[in-house]
Amino acid sequence: MFQAYKFHHLDSGPATTYTISRDEALHFYKEMLIVRRMETAAGNLYKEKAIRGFCHLYSGQVLQRFRISAHTPVVGQNDKNSAEV
Repeated sequence: MFQAYKFHHLDSGPATTYTISRDEALHFYKEMLIVRRMETAAGNLYKEKAIRGFCHLYSGQVLQRFRISAHTPVVGQNDKNSAEV
């Protein structure tokens, strides 16, 4: 029915499971709440015409940002001389 997906220049694909601690989960949850509240506030200000121009919101998609960042290592995370990006 389904054909195997061929990865471009990769031996294997990304992990299909992820283990997260309670503290990490709470951290991501709090971050998601902050982003969602900011997005709601920006949307309301845009509707009130307090924000001019175009305002693109990711309402309902905030989880995707955190799913990606949870699986992506921070640049310089293990290097004391480099700044985090």
